[in-house]
Amino acid sequence: MNYRIKSSIKNSLRQVSLQLINSLHKKSADQSFPFNFIHVGKCGGTSIVEFYKSKGYPLQQYHLRKPPILEQANYILWIRDPIKRFVSAFNHSKTIATFDISLLNGEKPSLANCQAPQRIQWKINSGSAYPAEYEALLQRFESANQLAEALTGVDATQKKLAKQLMTYPLEHIFKGIGWYLDNGRFVDLNRNRFFFCGSIEHMNTDINLLFNKMKVDTEFKVDFKQLRKNKSSLPSTLSEKARKNIHSFYKYTDYLALERLANYGIISDQLLDLYINNVDAPETYQP
Repeated sequence: MNYRIKSSIKNSLRQVSLQLINSLHKKSADQSFPFNFIHVGKCGGTSIVEFYKSKGYPLQQYHLRKPPILEQANYILWIRDPIKRFVSAFNHSKTIATFDISLLNGEKPSLANCQAPQRIQWKINSGSAYPAEYEALLQRFESANQLAEALTGVDATQKKLAKQLMTYPLEHIFKGIGWYLDNGRFVDLNRNRFFFCGSIEHMNTDINLLFNKMKVDTEFKVDFKQLRKNKSSLPSTLSEKARKNIHSFYKYTDYLALERLANYGIISDQLLDLYINNVDAPETYQP
């Protein structure tokens, strides 16, 4: 399926965006300004942030909040196949909601013993990690596959609940690549401010390319390892129906934003095609 912009209306809107781009101040990457990391959930961002923090590099993070348009910015973005990101996002929320706090054995929640320390601390303090409505929706679906298939299922109740969960404005299921990039409009307005875009599919290669571009003085090759412990044991496979449903759900959000990134050469056409064609590419890192 081709998501290239074709309609005259969209082309007109794009021309307006380009005019806005030209009217804005352009700033090349400069180490005197902090790097602005657009932290899309379930794309390896936590490991990247923690790693840079350990190296003493300034990294302004935008996570679960949209990045602002800044005149002097060096945006760094990490992306992932939208379908795999969806599975990871569902499993992440489901695992946190059902997490057995007795497994901590009295220890303070941390990335070493749970997936989301702050959420687990809330569960310890209040009895739940998320609002009751969100947890109730999560309980209606045992797997990401069941949720995805329900979007076009014959059970009207489950179909309605599936759409409610997919659009619940709290966590990573809804807040995907398109949410952060305003379905591509953010890319139109900031194409010259993207310092680097990496992907989960090429994690180690891209993180080293970023280091080279930043001129980070390292005497070793970075090899990212799993940071979060107690990784979800929930199933990660999707049926063909489920994959098509998720592809359709993110068609005008995540996939449209990815198209814009490719249009401006921020990501390669090969990576875009891999995502659009649902190629089950191996990931060198599992967030």
